[in-house]
Amino acid sequence: MKILNHKDAINRRQDKGLIIVETAIYRVFWLNRTVLASLHSQ
Repeated sequence: MKILNHKDAINRRQDKGLIIVETAIYRVFWLNRTVLASLHSQ
């Protein structure tokens, strides 16, 4: 795969960063939900 210009490379890097952030937010949300559910059931 050939990168046409540096802007494409920057955009691709930002997209990858955004995906990592979204994944982290999802994991925290899921963890909070799991912990709250287990605390609530006790």
